[in-house]
Order: sequence, then structure tokens, then C-alpha cells
Amino acid sequence: MVELRVRLGSKGQVVIPKILRETYGMYPMQEVIISEREEGVIIKKPESDILEYFKKIAKIATEKRKGKPFK
Repeated sequence: MVELRVRLGSKGQVVIPKILRETYGMYPMQEVIISEREEGVIIKKPESDILEYFKKIAKIATEKRKGKPFK
């Protein structure tokens, strides 16, 4: 787990460092979920993005199997 220190912008904005955006597959204009916890604030990707990620993996795997779907 990585912990980085960033600064809030003048409008309260936070820039998520590139290494974390790449690691978690985050992209510009993507919606994120912000949750309040006792220890602070959590920023995470919506679960629907995870579903899309697995659909892409399944598509690539199916293409590699020459169109034969998994059973």
C-alpha cells in the first residue's frame, strides 16, 4: 500500500498522483466515489468500472481462444 502526501488546490481539489491513477485504471472525467470514514476520506472507483474491467478481460480471453467462449 502506498501513502502519498498531496496538497489541496485553492478550490479544494486533489490531484491523484499518476502512479495511483495508472495502478487503479483511473482516467480523466471518470466518476469516483468519495466516502467519509472515521479516519478520513476514501476515494474509490465505482463498482461498475470493475465490471467493465472484467468484461474487457473476458473479451480479450475469448479473442485469444478464437471466438470460443468460456464454459
